[in-house]
Amino acid sequence: LSNYKKEELTTKIQNIDGVSGATVKAVKEETIAGAVYSCFTLWHLIHGEVVDSIQNVTAKNLTEKNIRQILKYQTENADLFLLKHLSEKQFNLFCTELLPISINRNWFFSKMFFESIPNSFVARPEFQTFIAANYHKIEYIGQVSLLKRLQNQHISNQLASSLLNNAKGNSTTTEMIFQLIHYNMNQLNDSVLKQMVETITNQSLRINTEIATQLLADLKSKRDLQLEYKTLKKHFSQFK
Repeated sequence: LSNYKKEELTTKIQNIDGVSGATVKAVKEETIAGAVYSCFTLWHLIHGEVVDSIQNVTAKNLTEKNIRQILKYQTENADLFLLKHLSEKQFNLFCTELLPISINRNWFFSKMFFESIPNSFVARPEFQTFIAANYHKIEYIGQVSLLKRLQNQHISNQLASSLLNNAKGNSTTTEMIFQLIHYNMNQLNDSVLKQMVETITNQSLRINTEIATQLLADLKSKRDLQLEYKTLKKHFSQFK
């Protein structure tokens, strides 16, 4: 119906439905017999400007009930609508319900999700626990967007360990993970820092010089991690 003008719907132009003329075959199966003009009008009504109007009104009146109803649709358009219009308070209120949609769709949606969430959402324990368990399910572009959001954010030991488990090769995401570890160095426990050294050495990773220098300085200041410091220093020295 989007490809036809009103006067092209029948073999003979008429002003009211069902008087004379036959519906063209191309749209016959898409319309109700005897009501082709009504179908045409209704189709353009629900696919025209009224859609924007309904969305604008809904966005201005998002109640908890409305949000729960939209989440039940489980469509990409419905989820994107929420990402664009939820307030920070609403994001945090529906944290548990929103988290699964970050991994249930394509890379573009994951990218949009992590770019849309507020910092308070990123800091929530529920968010970090979920990401720790599901990071490997996120497509690469989504992982990059996620790690950008995590930069300069405090992360849990669990999330740090999960990210290290998924640091593979000399990639952009790998360097972002180690930069994040550096930022959180003073709050991560020794077992995570030892895991970091093992990840770098076992994979023979070649880290950006600036990040490598930062990690060495961090470890040097840790009295109980001097063995790890020496191991990492020896590893990085081979790339000079």
